[in-house]
Amino acid sequence: MKNTSPSNLTLPFGAEASLRVRVRELERERDALRGEVIGLQRVAEAGLLTGGLAHDLRNQLTAFLGAAELALMQGHSDALREGLRATMRQGWRMHETVDAFVQFVQRREGRARVFEVKESMDGLERLVDPVARGEGVEFLQSCATRASLCADRQLLEQVLVNLSMNAVRAAASGGGRVIASAVDGEDGFVRITVRDTGPGIREDVRRRLFQPFATGHAASGGTGLGLYVAQQIVQRWGGTIRIETSGTGTRVDVDLPIAS
Repeated sequence: MKNTSPSNLTLPFGAEASLRVRVRELERERDALRGEVIGLQRVAEAGLLTGGLAHDLRNQLTAFLGAAELALMQGHSDALREGLRATMRQGWRMHETVDAFVQFVQRREGRARVFEVKESMDGLERLVDPVARGEGVEFLQSCATRASLCADRQLLEQVLVNLSMNAVRAAASGGGRVIASAVDGEDGFVRITVRDTGPGIREDVRRRLFQPFATGHAASGGTGLGLYVAQQIVQRWGGTIRIETSGTGTRVDVDLPIAS
């Protein structure tokens, strides 16, 4: 019987050279993957560091905005009051950016509880209306549902504020209008809609709306993380988010399941 142990196998003509070439290719791929892993580890470490820094910055911004609001209430000069309003507008934009970044880096899971949709809609109006008026935009809010949701209220309100601030920025160019509404949808869902009268979303941004860092507001401080984070949050609670846009405005529908 012929011995066929690996040490006695004879490779076909040219196979040995091909095998050596393939081994070298695999070694290069291994080295490349090792470099990518090291790079990802560095990114993860940087994410932890910058996430902590962003958290501290968010707290400082909250204190700063509170002080500015108090000064606005006590100010008498029209010029001073206008300057404080402009400062607060920029401060809230910075706050939005930091919030989106923290959510992107830390991937907060959130804690579910049952709450009425109206609670979030009322909170949305309190947060967005002062900023909208400062931008010359009319902000209208309506809630025609008594339904409750089971989700993380803080995360949901982060989504709604982000969508509304995007709408305010879009409508500000023409002193337009933003409407946020909530109604009973279909099949046991609530639909929360944010509409604006702005110029719509550019085609190049529209194709990658829910990808990280896709933004049409880079000049005004947009990070392109807001819609990406919003989609992750909405899907986490069993919902969907859909955007329709044209030259006369943009509409965003958020559908979330009613709490059983």
